[in-house]
Amino acid sequence: MLDIFSKLLLHKKLKFEKGQIILLEQNVSIIPLEYLINLHKTLGVNENLLYKSAKVMGFNWFTNMYKSFKIDRHDVLDWGVKILSVAGWGDIKVVKIDRTKKVYQVEAHNSSEALAYGKSDLPKDHFIRGCFAAGGTVIFDTACDCVEKNCIAKGDKFCEFIVKPTDTFDKTDPLVKNQLF
Repeated sequence: MLDIFSKLLLHKKLKFEKGQIILLEQNVSIIPLEYLINLHKTLGVNENLLYKSAKVMGFNWFTNMYKSFKIDRHDVLDWGVKILSVAGWGDIKVVKIDRTKKVYQVEAHNSSEALAYGKSDLPKDHFIRGCFAAGGTVIFDTACDCVEKNCIAKGDKFCEFIVKPTDTFDKTDPLVKNQLF
């Protein structure tokens, strides 16, 4: 996990200067996860705003990563998952990817967002879900979204996400309706 940290420092893509942290040309800050969880709970039925905001931020972040490292578009996903893990969002792994169908599946074990949220009837990983959707948009070069199928907050063993083109989701599926529409 520290390998990615070392590479970011080596390539000057992680800087600590003048009271700021710059990661992949974006200003970031370390905040308690409690802040995000309180925001989740305060937003109530509008908590998907976290997803939408993370999706916009993630698109810029993945695009900066792609351009600044001059890596293959498909390597962006590998780097992004490693950076999310080292940033404390959980033990994240891409378990399946089909570049032809433009779909990938991610598992997050020990998801910080879900664990901090606590018990829920619905999935709660809106921030990383937005990041995964953005990653799909960048690597597949088409508008993508992400649905969380399983979630630790619901009592599942790990959180599971499906990323694919927006227009391929079944809009009548209650889980999809709740998370995307």
